[in-house]
Amino acid sequence: MPVSALVVTLDAEPDNRQKAFDALMARDWLTLGEAIEDAHLPVVLESDTLSQGEERFREILALEGVVHVDVVMVDFQDVEEFEEMPRRKKNRRPA
Repeated sequence: MPVSALVVTLDAEPDNRQKAFDALMARDWLTLGEAIEDAHLPVVLESDTLSQGEERFREILALEGVVHVDVVMVDFQDVEEFEEMPRRKKNRRPA
């Protein structure tokens, strides 16, 4: 089961921040940590597959009141087969 450690940056506006927090709390595949300075929320995301984890990541990013999501770590050591290889961004150097 892939497990991702994330830091979710919440909106500075209190109502939007609360909407995002409530939406995150409603997802049983997330474990929320204690917010840092009310803006940065450590989160653990669990999924059955890598592609499901990516879908859930995008779902979090699309929530109202979520400004940014940092991926700290993804552990997929117990995944035996990949549906597709994880995508990788290539470092591009200026010519």
